[in-house]
Amino acid sequence: KFIGSTDWSRASSFAGQIEAVVGSRRDIPPSLVAALPPEINFVGAKANGWLSFDQKEGFRYDGDLNAQSMTIGGQQFGAVSGSMRAGNGVVRIEGAQGTWQGSALRGNLAYFPKDRKILGVVGGPAVQLASVSKAINVSGLSGTAAGQALFSGTIDDPIAAIRASGTVAYRAPKAGKPLSMLELFYPLMQG
Repeated sequence: KFIGSTDWSRASSFAGQIEAVVGSRRDIPPSLVAALPPEINFVGAKANGWLSFDQKEGFRYDGDLNAQSMTIGGQQFGAVSGSMRAGNGVVRIEGAQGTWQGSALRGNLAYFPKDRKILGVVGGPAVQLASVSKAINVSGLSGTAAGQALFSGTIDDPIAAIRASGTVAYRAPKAGKPLSMLELFYPLMQG
């Protein structure tokens, strides 16, 4: 549903309140889907906000975004919700929350489509570290921790600084048993 106005006097432009249910990326008009990176897909999305278009600024959106699931760069998130602002060369997702590999996460992300840059922070109070280990191709990490990741780089080559505290264990590839972080770092503290 769109409640707004259109001006055809010079070049086409429109602005107004939109409420939309979009089953998947295939259901978006080609002119809008071109603004989304191909690495982002979703199922069961709902949008409620302000949508506008003019020849100079292109499309702009400011409102809520909710999806049953969203996939970004091969990583699937469930029950996603947050606020989205898109326009002027940046897509910002603020106050986002959802689940990833069984862990509840919250965060903010800025995406710059022109050069595909990303900046953001995501974290949660009980992150499954085995899932993080698998996602970053590091074997042997397990446990649950309050964690936070700061992202930068590009959507194709992201850089993350990860901080975690909690019950953490690491099993070296040929070790007989997993070591807790205290067992790993205690000898260094004594040195």
